Amino acid sequence: MMWEFRDLEKIRQLLVHGRYNEALQNIILYKRKMKLSVEEEIKAELLHIEILFRAGFLQDIAPKLDFLSKNSELANNMELYLEWMVLNARYNQEIGKLASAKPFLKQAHEIVLTSFQPKSAKVEKLTKEEKSTKENIIDNFANQKESKNQISPLPFIFQKILFLEGIQHWYEGNIEEALQKLEDVLQIIPKNSHSGQYIQILTYYGMILCENGDYTRGISHLQHALELERDLGDKVALAQILGQLGRITHLQGHLDEALKYLQESIFIWENLGDFSQIRFNLADIGTIYRQKGDYHQALNYIKRSLVIAERIGNPNELSRFLLELIRIYLEMNAIENAEIALARLFQLQTMISNKKIELRYRLANALILKQKGRARNLFQAQSLFTSITEEPLVEEEITQIALLNLCELLLVELRLNDDASLYEELEKVIEKLQNEAEKQGSHLLYAETYLLKAKLLLLRLNISEARHCLNQAQTYAEQSGLLRVAMKISEEHDKLVAQQQIWNSYQLSEVPLQKRAELAEIENYMRNIVHEKGFDTPQMINEIPVAFILLNLKGTVLYFKVFTSYWNFDKDMLAGFLSAFDMMSDEVFSQTLERAKFGNFNVIVQKIQSFMLGYVYQGPSFFAQKKMQTLGQEFTENKVLLEELDNLTESKDSLESVNFKDGLIPVETVNSTKNDMQKTPSYIKYLNELCECILIPEYSNPAKKATLPENS
Repeated sequence: MMWEFRDLEKIRQLLVHGRYNEALQNIILYKRKMKLSVEEEIKAELLHIEILFRAGFLQDIAPKLDFLSKNSELANNMELYLEWMVLNARYNQEIGKLASAKPFLKQAHEIVLTSFQPKSAKVEKLTKEEKSTKENIIDNFANQKESKNQISPLPFIFQKILFLEGIQHWYEGNIEEALQKLEDVLQIIPKNSHSGQYIQILTYYGMILCENGDYTRGISHLQHALELERDLGDKVALAQILGQLGRITHLQGHLDEALKYLQESIFIWENLGDFSQIRFNLADIGTIYRQKGDYHQALNYIKRSLVIAERIGNPNELSRFLLELIRIYLEMNAIENAEIALARLFQLQTMISNKKIELRYRLANALILKQKGRARNLFQAQSLFTSITEEPLVEEEITQIALLNLCELLLVELRLNDDASLYEELEKVIEKLQNEAEKQGSHLLYAETYLLKAKLLLLRLNISEARHCLNQAQTYAEQSGLLRVAMKISEEHDKLVAQQQIWNSYQLSEVPLQKRAELAEIENYMRNIVHEKGFDTPQMINEIPVAFILLNLKGTVLYFKVFTSYWNFDKDMLAGFLSAFDMMSDEVFSQTLERAKFGNFNVIVQKIQSFMLGYVYQGPSFFAQKKMQTLGQEFTENKVLLEELDNLTESKDSLESVNFKDGLIPVETVNSTKNDMQKTPSYIKYLNELCECILIPEYSNPAKKATLPENS
C-alpha cells in the first residue's frame, strides 16, 4: 500500500513499526512524484538516509551524504545542516572510521553552543564563572522544556550530538567518558519523555553500564527502556532491547531468564517478517540449550541459524555457527557428525582468506582431537590450543575457548606428572584467561577464574592465599551483580573452612597430588567451566544465629549475647579462640571479614579499630556476611559508642562491674537490682537492639534502627 508516500510523518511511522521495505519504497515515490521545495528535498533525503541506517544498507548512505553536501541551501538552514553533520558522524562510527566521525561531532557541538538563544524569559543567564558552557546550555534546555513558548529544535539535535559523543567514547574504549556523556543527555530530556530517541539513549546507557560491570543499574535501565518501548510500540527497537537483555543475562549465567528474552525477541522479528535478524538470537539459544544439556533443542536452534546464515551468504557468521554446531555434537559424543561439520568449515577456510574463519577451523579441529583422547591426539590438540592463544587477538571468544581447553589439558598433564614447571605454566594460562575475560566483559568467567586460581593454590598447599583469592572472587562477583555466583563462591569458602584441618595435615606430610586434587575438586570444576555448565543454583538459605561477642584486642569480653539453646561453650573459651586466631592469622585478618570454625559452629570475625566482633552461627555464610557488614558499618559510624567502649577498656573497674546475667548475656533484666542497673553500661541496650535489628531474622526490619541513649 503506497498511500503513505505523500506524508513524511507517515513514512516515519513505517520505521517505528519496522516496515523498512515499505518505508524505502514510499520515500522513493515521495521524492519522485511530489513537487518539493529545496528545503523539502533536503528533509526527504535526510529521512531516506535514516531509513537506510535502520534497514542496514550502509553501502548506499555515503553517496547520499555526499550529494547533500553539494546542496548550497543546506548550510542556510542550521537545523538541517546539523542533522546532516550528525548523520555523517553516525555513518563514520558505523563503518569504524572513528577519526572521521570526530570533526563532525566537534563542529556540530560548537555550532549548538554558540548559536542557541533561549526563548524562555524564565531562563537565568549564568556567567562563565558560575557554570561551564556545557552546564549552562543544559540548564537552558531544561528550563526551556518547562516554558510554554515554542521550543527550538536545537535541544533535540543537541541530544543526538551528546549521544553520539558518548557512543564515540564507547567505541574508543573510554567507558567512564561514555557514561558521563549519556548522563548529560539524559539530564536534558524531559523525565516523562517516551520518545524513541530517549529510549535509545537509555538502552545504550544500560548496555555500557553492564559492560562496565554494573549489572544491577545496567539491567535496571534496560528493563525501564523495555517498559517504555512496549508502550511506544516500536517493534524493531523492542526486539533489539530484548535481544540485548537476553545476551547480558546469558553472560551472567541466568540461562532461563535469557531464554525468555531471546525467544520473545525472535517472536517479534518473525511477526515483522524479518527472519534475517533472528539468526544471532537462534544461535544464542542453541548455546544456552547446550549449556543446559538439552542437546536436541540446541541442535534445532543452531541448525535454524545456519540455514539463515547460508541464505545470507556471510562466511564469517556461518563459521561461527558451525563452530557452535561442532561443540554441541562433541557434548553428545557424536564425533562423526562433528567431523562432517568440520569439513564444511574447512571448505569455508579454503574459499576465503579470513583470519577468524581460519582460527575457528583450527579450534574446532583441536576440540575434536581432544574429544578422541589418546596421547597423540591430546598432544596435537594441546599444540593447536597453544598456537591459537599465541596468535594476535582476533576474537576474544576464540582465544577464550582455546585457553580454557589448554588449561584443562595442562591439569591432566599435572595429574600424571607433579612438576613445578606445570604449575607455573598453568598460572600463566589462568592469568591470561582472566585478562581475556576482562577484555570481553565476561564478568562470569572472570569470577570463575578467581575460583580456579584458589583451587590451584590449594594444590600447592598455599591455603591462606587460596582463602584470600576466594574473598576476592566473592567480592568481585557481588560488585558485578552476580549474586548466584557470589553465593556459590561463598559455599566453596565454607567448604574450605570446614576442611581446614585436613589441609593443615596435608601441609605437614607429603600427600600425593591425586589426593589433593580430589579434595580440591579442581578437575570437576575445570570441566564445568570448559563446557560452560556454570554453577548449580544455590539455595537461598539464611544461617541460624547462635551468639554474638564483642571484645577488645587484649581479649577482654565487653559484650556477649546468645540467641539459641544450641550454644554450649563458655564465652571466655570463644574469646580465647578469637584472640589466638587473631595472633596466628595476621595476614588473613587483613580482610574486612574472615571466617573460622569453632566446634560445630561457623564464626565471622571483624576487626574495627581496637575491637573485635564475632558472629557465631550455623549454616551458610553468605547472608551472615551481609549482616555483619551492616552491623560493622553501624558500629563504626556510632562515634559515641566507640568513645564509651574506649573509656570502658581503659578502666579496669568498669570492666569488672559489667553485669553478665548467668555469666553470658549482658542485659538490663527484671531481676536486676537497682545497684546492678546502675552498673550496667548504657552501650548494652544499644548493642541488644543492634543484634535484634540485624542478626536475628525475625527482628530484621530496616525501619527499626538501634539508637544509643542520649545520656550515654
